[in-house]
Amino acid sequence: MKLTDKRFGITWVALALLLTVVMVSHSWNEDTMILGIAYALSLLSTWLCHRIRPKAAFGNLLVMFLYNAILGYNLIFNSHGGEGFTWWFFLLLLNGIHSIGLLIYYVTNVRFTVLDYIWYVSEAIREKECNYNMSGLTILSFIWWFCILVPLIAPLMYSFLGNPTTIIVSLILLFLPELFCRLRYTSARKQTILQHYSGMRHLWRRMFIIVMTALILAAFNFGLMYHLGFINKA
Repeated sequence: MKLTDKRFGITWVALALLLTVVMVSHSWNEDTMILGIAYALSLLSTWLCHRIRPKAAFGNLLVMFLYNAILGYNLIFNSHGGEGFTWWFFLLLLNGIHSIGLLIYYVTNVRFTVLDYIWYVSEAIREKECNYNMSGLTILSFIWWFCILVPLIAPLMYSFLGNPTTIIVSLILLFLPELFCRLRYTSARKQTILQHYSGMRHLWRRMFIIVMTALILAAFNFGLMYHLGFINKA
């Protein structure tokens, strides 16, 4: 194991322990759950980034550990009055933005992902069946809009930000799949993916599985938000 890998592993475990301490120091409620999701994204994004850029991942991990240690300390020991919400908000904001940035970096630099598989199946059906209503962008947008943005992100934003901020941000986020496809699927990348998945059979069967999985994910997210009260609030 390389020295960078050892340092990353030790720091990653230390960050996980730190985040766990911050979580268990507060009673379980909606705010704690949301912060836990942000923490999970932080750990996942740094681990994924480490797979493709170890040194960059280690640097980001150190920065993440630093601000989580400072803000987590204040959340535990300086939460008098309304100050607790301030520390919670900055923890959520920094971890959320940092994690999303690392995830975008990962999916735009990793060789192949499940998103590439979905994109290829959609594009292959489009070319084979001359069905120009079908495309990789269409299917990825469908999954983003109806499985993540509408049932999960929008209720959370509405609960904390209200209108019209939620509507404005949601309208901006609608175009995230198009931005992702433009960054990810360059001409060279398209050729690499087409060569990697060439010869794939049973395209419609694969598309059926993709759509059914997306619908199950959408139903789960709707159910989760309803159970936690976010959709009721919305």
